[in-house]
Amino acid sequence: MQLESYATLDRQWTMLRLIPAEPQSITVAALVDGLRDAGHKATRRTVARDLHELSPRFPIVVDDSGKTHRWSWKKKAGVDFLPRLNA
Repeated sequence: MQLESYATLDRQWTMLRLIPAEPQSITVAALVDGLRDAGHKATRRTVARDLHELSPRFPIVVDDSGKTHRWSWKKKAGVDFLPRLNA
């Protein structure tokens, strides 16, 4: 696996850990900030693309009813494993 692939995987796992469970949610802008705080460089577009790529594979959902889209884990998604994972 190429170094770039590891960086992408690490960024995506970090992002998944930042997403709260419903009824709480997080915006793409807040995810960008959280990723930056964790040492990752990512634009809003990259984060949005990652979320749309990951949402069919993980039980994450978007609330797009407002001007700002908000992301969260589905209720009872069983994501207790995420905080223990690392790249």
